[in-house]
Amino acid sequence: MSQDLTSINQMINTGSGKILANLREAPMSAREKIEQVLDSLVEAGFSCILEVGEPNNDILGIQVGRDKLGIAVIGGTNPMALVQEHEIEINTQELSILIDIEEMVHIDELKI
Repeated sequence: MSQDLTSINQMINTGSGKILANLREAPMSAREKIEQVLDSLVEAGFSCILEVGEPNNDILGIQVGRDKLGIAVIGGTNPMALVQEHEIEINTQELSILIDIEEMVHIDELKI
């Protein structure tokens, strides 16, 4: 994001562009459990999973380790990168605390 490499506005308007994402590796023996957890996330309203790769195969052009599968997830700073693309000055900082998922609520449930 700090290097102005994204094209999120283009992605929104055309379906093609550069967004921030994370790539994780997991043991292929955990695939069934991973898919269950990811399905639960989707059911809960999280739509950040780009792709789950096949064991021992590249994912989005990135090589994964032997007996592993790759999981590509949309990065959480994309909204701020979009703001930056519109030349609005921002200052972002890394997360300073972790919160248990049990304490989280859906944004629609917040009383603002």
